Amino acid sequence: MGAALLAYSENHATSGEDFLHAFALGIEVQCRLSNMLVLQPSNLNVGFYVTGLTGPIGVAVAVGNLLRLDEQRMNWAIGLAASQASGFRATHGTMTAHFRPGHAARCGVWAAMLAERGFTGDDQALEADKGFIDVYSSNADPSHALDGLGQHFELLSNNYKPYPCGIVIHASLDACLDVYRRAGADAAPVTCTLHVHPLALKLTGVRTPRTPLESHVSLYHWAAASLVNGAAGIAEMRQECIDNPEVASLRQRIEAIGDAALDRDEAIVEVNFADGRTLRSHVKNVGARRMTDDELDAKFYAQAILVLPQGNAARLKTLCRNLASLKDVGREIPAAWQRSKQ
Repeated sequence: MGAALLAYSENHATSGEDFLHAFALGIEVQCRLSNMLVLQPSNLNVGFYVTGLTGPIGVAVAVGNLLRLDEQRMNWAIGLAASQASGFRATHGTMTAHFRPGHAARCGVWAAMLAERGFTGDDQALEADKGFIDVYSSNADPSHALDGLGQHFELLSNNYKPYPCGIVIHASLDACLDVYRRAGADAAPVTCTLHVHPLALKLTGVRTPRTPLESHVSLYHWAAASLVNGAAGIAEMRQECIDNPEVASLRQRIEAIGDAALDRDEAIVEVNFADGRTLRSHVKNVGARRMTDDELDAKFYAQAILVLPQGNAARLKTLCRNLASLKDVGREIPAAWQRSKQ
C-alpha cells in the first residue's frame, strides 16, 4: 500500500495529509474485505493468499482517492482490481511469495489509472453471481465488510509484526524467547515440544529450510534459532543461521503438535535442558500485543541500516514520524536515501 502510494506521489505532488488519508482508506477497505473472506461463516480455501486477493482492491481505492475518482470511476477501479486478484500459498518459501504483494500493488495502481481514463468495469464486481465474493469464498457474509463502517476502523486493530516470519509462528517465538530468558544464555536446549494451532503446522511446517526464503515458513527453524540465539530478527533468517550446526541439530529435536483447542495466536512450549531443567511457557493473544515506539524504532533501524548510512536512516525515520506535516511526500521521503548516493 505504502509503496504504491509513494510511487504515485513521486509523479504527482501529494501532501502528507492526503497521503495518510488515502493510505488509511485503502487499508480499511482491504481489511474489511479480508475479514469477509476469512471470518465465519466463510469457508475460505486456506490455499488462497489473501494479500493477493484483497490487496489490489485496497490499493485501487487508495490511489483512486488521490486521483479524486468520482463514484462511478471508483466503482470501476474496484472491479478492475478485483478481476486481477490472485495468489496461492504453495509459492511460500520462494521469491514468488514476495512478488505477490508488489504485483497486487501494481494491479491496484493500474486499476485506478485505467478507471480515471474511462476504462469500465462491472458495477457489482464484488457481490455479483460469479463475482469476487462468490469465486474466492464459500458462504462469506458481506456484513463483515460493512458492520460499523465509518464508526469502527479496522486499521486501528492492525499491529506491526515484531518478527520477520509467518504470523502463525509468533506465539511460539514469544514462548521460546520467554524460556530462553528464564533459562539463561548458557543453558543448552536438548529437546523442545511445541503445541500450536493446526493451521501453524499447515502453513509453516517446513522442518529443514534450505534458504532464507524458506525460513519464513519454518516453525521449526524459528523455534530452534530463538532458543539458541535468544533472538528472532533478521540475523536469524540468514543463511548463516540456517546452516548453524547447533540450530540445525535442534530443529531435528523439536516436536510440533497441532492442537485445535488452541487459538491461532496461542502456543505452549516445553524445553528440556542439558542441566536437567524443564521450562514451560504458555503464550496467548499474541495478536493483541502492540509494539512500543522504541521497539518499532529498533525494528526500523535494523532494516534501514542494511541499505542506508545511519544518518540517512535517522532522517528517514523522522520524516516517517512526521509524515502528516510534509508538503510533498514524493520529493521529501526519497531525499533521505538519494542523499546517500551522492
